[in-house]
Amino acid sequence: PAPASPPPPRPNLLQTLTSEASVKIALYLGAFFVIAAALILAALVAILRLPILAGAAISFGVTALFLKKRLPQPSFILWLVGSALALISAGVLADLIGAVNRAETAYWSFILLLASVGWAFSAWFYRSRLFALAAFGAFALSSWFAADIFNPEADFYLFTLSAAGIAGLAWAWALRRILGDSFYKPVFFAVQTYQFFTVTAFILTLTAALFAKDSQAWWLFSAFSTLNFALFYLLSDFLSPFAPFRFLSAAALTPTLWLALQETSLPATGFALAWTGWGTLLALSAEILRRIKLPRLSGYVTPLTLGAVYALFSGAILAIVEKETVLQVGLFAVAGSLLLALHLVQRRWWVWLFSLAALLGAYFSAWELPALQQWDWNGFYPMLAACAALSLFDWLLPGDGKAHPAWRSPLRFWLSALGAVLSLGTLMEGVQDPTLGAHILGGLALLGGISALRFQSPRMGILLTGYTPLTVLYGLRANGQADAWLPVLAGLAATYYLTGFALARFKPQGWSLLLRRSGLSLVAVLLFAALLEERAWAGWIAGAGLLFFVMEAFGHSPWLELALYPLAWLALGLILRGSDAFGAQTLTGISVLTLGTETLFAKLSRSPRPWAAILLFLSGLLTFGSVALILATEESLSRALLFGLLAVGFWGVAHLRRAPKVGYLWFFFLAFTLFFGLDAAGQEKWLAPFTALFLAVYALAWLPYPSGWEKIRRFSGLALATLTALSAPLENSGLAGSVPVSMAATLWAVEAFRRRNVWLGFPANALYLMAYFMILLTLEVKEPQFYSVGAAVLGMLMHYLLLRTGSKAGAFFTGMASQLVLLSTTYIQMAANNDLAFFAALFLQSLVVLVYGLVIRSRSLVFTPLLFVVLGVVTVVFSVLKGIATVLLIGCTGVLFLLLGIVAIVLRERLANLRQKLSDWQA
Repeated sequence: PAPASPPPPRPNLLQTLTSEASVKIALYLGAFFVIAAALILAALVAILRLPILAGAAISFGVTALFLKKRLPQPSFILWLVGSALALISAGVLADLIGAVNRAETAYWSFILLLASVGWAFSAWFYRSRLFALAAFGAFALSSWFAADIFNPEADFYLFTLSAAGIAGLAWAWALRRILGDSFYKPVFFAVQTYQFFTVTAFILTLTAALFAKDSQAWWLFSAFSTLNFALFYLLSDFLSPFAPFRFLSAAALTPTLWLALQETSLPATGFALAWTGWGTLLALSAEILRRIKLPRLSGYVTPLTLGAVYALFSGAILAIVEKETVLQVGLFAVAGSLLLALHLVQRRWWVWLFSLAALLGAYFSAWELPALQQWDWNGFYPMLAACAALSLFDWLLPGDGKAHPAWRSPLRFWLSALGAVLSLGTLMEGVQDPTLGAHILGGLALLGGISALRFQSPRMGILLTGYTPLTVLYGLRANGQADAWLPVLAGLAATYYLTGFALARFKPQGWSLLLRRSGLSLVAVLLFAALLEERAWAGWIAGAGLLFFVMEAFGHSPWLELALYPLAWLALGLILRGSDAFGAQTLTGISVLTLGTETLFAKLSRSPRPWAAILLFLSGLLTFGSVALILATEESLSRALLFGLLAVGFWGVAHLRRAPKVGYLWFFFLAFTLFFGLDAAGQEKWLAPFTALFLAVYALAWLPYPSGWEKIRRFSGLALATLTALSAPLENSGLAGSVPVSMAATLWAVEAFRRRNVWLGFPANALYLMAYFMILLTLEVKEPQFYSVGAAVLGMLMHYLLLRTGSKAGAFFTGMASQLVLLSTTYIQMAANNDLAFFAALFLQSLVVLVYGLVIRSRSLVFTPLLFVVLGVVTVVFSVLKGIATVLLIGCTGVLFLLLGIVAIVLRERLANLRQKLSDWQA
């Protein structure tokens, strides 16, 4: 194999400090600090703020132009600061002029338009994506202020903002033509995000206007806004083809006519007809586009068709709201016929799905006509007739059940939906009218059986075997034989299973499997239903069906053994329900039944039983539960003896079966024995005995005998140590309570070093931190900084260890978490107390962590302090902490960062030149 290339040399400290990332952070952070200091100064000094800010803006701009060729990156930062200061100066000028109302609005619209033009030039001059985004943002704000001049309703604002989105697309297109895709994409995504919020605001405003009693909405501008949205997404699709744009464009176009007609006094029936006409027009437009077959327009066929579906159904639903029965029948019929014609022209399953929905709507609406109301039919019978018609259409389609999916899938969807609604309704209505229930459910069973035979599908036979018991149940109620339901249904379950068992010799096996599983499912249902039957023999009848589970588990499906146990418990509970000894004896009987059944399968079953160990463990739990239930009222000494016996018993089971994992139970019961023993002796302090216990258990882990127990003892000792440590605050032992916590943490640390696993340092550090907090609380230390500093130090330690082991994800998480604990505490105290000392602490902490992160080249130690220092400065700008001291601290630091960034660039160039001159020198 080719020799592996050596890793690149790690940069030294000077190279790290003059690296590209360090220089960018220094320049951008310095720019932010200078702008923040300027904002504070503008709020403090009323007389000198305009000359100071204007002079600073001009100075930064001229310096930026002077450094453009020599130092392009500092020039960009200085130009950014100058443009921001210019905008702040414009705000100060507006305050001095005293413009109000429309004059102030027009002033800011003009200023933002100038800023947009200036930043557009800056985007070209510096080839900057940031200025390109800022140009669009300024233009959008300028549009808002321009609309505000006329003091309109919200509809005009949204119309103006939607038009600004189209202008943003034009700006993105210009950037692509001039500067390339790398500048086009950020602006394009920003414009899409902007338009998303505009559309959201439009929907909320429109919803509020619809529910308002006296709405003053300008509906015509709302209609124009939808046209703007449709044009926006159309142009977006042409600029960057994306399927959702086509659907959004069609969705925006769909309500246009309805919004325009809101300005008229058209009646509701006219709106319904208008919706239908608009939907027909959209459908025809989609069909025309499909026939034209232009690549860019063919993608709009489906969106426009969906818009047509929405419009057609809106008209019909509006007719339903207005209770115009004849109109709703007609509109549903028109919608269904039109969609059916579209489906016949081009097979599309979803068009046929909506067509069927409309035709079904016309069918059910027709039953509301006066001519059909005189028949006085129950509404479930028309639904059954609709299910029969859909099933007949399904049967008449050629081929098997998978042929012609464009026709068959929508049919079966609506058939399933109608069947589900009909079944639920019949089950509730059948309580009052069991004859109706027997008729409807019998009809569904018949349809399911015919479909299963027509398509030779045993899966469809589930409908027959599922609806038949319900039909029998309602038939018995209708004939006055309701008390015979349990034996009759038990006989039906036996018929199912025995018939399937007899068919098991024939192929294919689908029908046999259907009948066997239907019989077993009916037996399981009868067991739960027998809870409603108070007669004593109910449990015996239902429990007899468990023989079928035994036959199936031995003969075909071994996994059914798992289902047999809970059903057997239920049957035993039903049998013993009438006896006086229903408590502990029942639980004991269940445990004996479980052990006996498990033994039976272990001896006779020839199939592998991977769940045998789980069943034995479950049997042990049941036995323990029965004993605990018997001794529930006994004293603590009896409990201690019981747990001691259980501990010895499970110790024997673990050794006799050579199953060390059962040893976990031995240590578990041993701990309970010690706990109840202390309680019986009147001892209220448990930390010292339990500390000795977990130390002894962990020490035994170092013994090699017996084999396989080392891990069990080690993990049990760690678990006991952790539980003891977590319970330490409950004992109220003062400083002594932190000792078991520290010892538990030490065990985790020993385990981490023994296994060379740095991840085990997390529980060790967590417990050390817990002990540290307990000491602070005992000493009544209330300053949050003490708590956050300790957590941050341990987090930094874990960050360093994980970084050394190469665990980048863990190092990133711990670095972020430790800084959030430290910096968020300081920030919260600063915000709560309005104390400049906390701001200085946050400022210096963030800068120290930032410098350390740059030195060790750690992402997690750079982003978080940047976020908090920016957040702290922003909080100061808008709080009572702003003053000359903060101006000096923030402003001087910003200037210092700018100078350091420029010096780093110059120094980096000189180092490169010096290295080049000394490249041929010898060492």
